[in-house]
Amino acid sequence: SPSCRMEIYQSYLQGWTVADLSDKFGLLPERIKVIVWGMHNFFQEVYPKIGETGFRLALRAEKEHYNQFFPYVDYGNDLSIMALRNGSEQIYRINRKETDRNPPDKLKKEFKVFWENKKGKQTEIVPYGFVGKGPKGYILKHFIVRRGYNSTRVLNRFKNVCYYADKYPNLLSDNQLHNSKYGPRVASKGW
Repeated sequence: SPSCRMEIYQSYLQGWTVADLSDKFGLLPERIKVIVWGMHNFFQEVYPKIGETGFRLALRAEKEHYNQFFPYVDYGNDLSIMALRNGSEQIYRINRKETDRNPPDKLKKEFKVFWENKKGKQTEIVPYGFVGKGPKGYILKHFIVRRGYNSTRVLNRFKNVCYYADKYPNLLSDNQLHNSKYGPRVASKGW
């Protein structure tokens, strides 16, 4: 139908690939290419000559007269041919189970436990600005380190040295006690 051809052409101009349009409308890729080529030529050569009024009259005539004898098929005109072409393709599934939008309570609890026990990223890079113009500019980023090297948390040894050095020095090892005069950072290194 004219509306279907127009939708195919507009989708192609928006960036849809021929393969995607072929799957969406159930048409062969060759037919999609011909429709896009025909619509492109129509808008480049014919439309400037007939204008908007002529275009609307042609659409109306096509809908009224042609549709009486040959009804339009908007989807699946070439499905049988496509099935023969793709008959040997194997369909792969990522999971073996059907997914449910509203899973049972038992499954919801399993999901909750799974996501609660899952660790987050160790480091995240969050962009917050851009300096410069065009390709010579660069992006400013925050590095958020949650655990490991460069994280804002301190080691338990460091906490122990800070807490016990003055109040309970007998709870520290000899090395930590000896190095505590150089500060808690040196004392918490453990040697």
